[in-house]
Amino acid sequence: MIADDCWPPHATARQQEGIEMAHLLCTRGLVASAVVVWFLGGGRGPVVAQSVAPDTSLTAAGHNQVVKAAQDHYEALARALDLRTRKRQGQPKPTEREILEALLKVEQVPSNAKTIVRAALQRLPSVDRASQRRSPSIERSLKEIDDLLASARTPRDVLQRVSERRRLAGRTDAPGLALALRLSEDMLRDGLSTIYSSRNRFYREMAKGGVGDAELDNGDAADVAKEDVKGAVAGGIGGFVAGGPAAAGPAAAVAAVGKSAAEVVGKVWDWIAD
Repeated sequence: MIADDCWPPHATARQQEGIEMAHLLCTRGLVASAVVVWFLGGGRGPVVAQSVAPDTSLTAAGHNQVVKAAQDHYEALARALDLRTRKRQGQPKPTEREILEALLKVEQVPSNAKTIVRAALQRLPSVDRASQRRSPSIERSLKEIDDLLASARTPRDVLQRVSERRRLAGRTDAPGLALALRLSEDMLRDGLSTIYSSRNRFYREMAKGGVGDAELDNGDAADVAKEDVKGAVAGGIGGFVAGGPAAAGPAAAVAAVGKSAAEVVGKVWDWIAD
């Protein structure tokens, strides 16, 4: 764990990039573990080392498994949440926690996806606490990402904007932003042919069968992609501040899982007849 006063002021941009890359290798499963070592105060201070352990479930691929399960089994998920009754009675939409807990009750959801959901639920309280302690610089970063994605019309457009912003990330950004954007890129690339694809049955059902592929991409799929990125950025920054780079990736995945699951259920909510 990195002490609050050791990160990030004393680390150079190159050192920060190395720390984030080591964690990224772990979360992608490319290495079993990594030890990150850097010098404080331009090499004049003590050496600080952090062991970065891999997380086998809370990754971009894990996130996409959960979203795909929610999309594939949206009807059973709607029944588990009793969405029709909620909407008819004027109740609010279910919370992220309620949605994830309902996924565990859907028999058709694969066991590996349920394992990821359980891991996300376990970390969700700490992610929520971190989101309540946002500094002005973090709020500015989140607002910037929100504005950046506002006019994106397709998932590929979202990916292009995230990639360009990540390449411009620097020391003036909120700590953890570059790592969160990298995870967002992974999620988007991994999901272009599945959870963000216009050929996905979920989007065709939500569109009620009356539009073509281009229009489908311009709507629901882009909305899910945007919410994924916003969740990953908010969670990644919050996790980084609370626990350093080792906590940023899983926190980003947890927040993205919650955001995208809520977006999927929100689409079903709107689709259900009053």
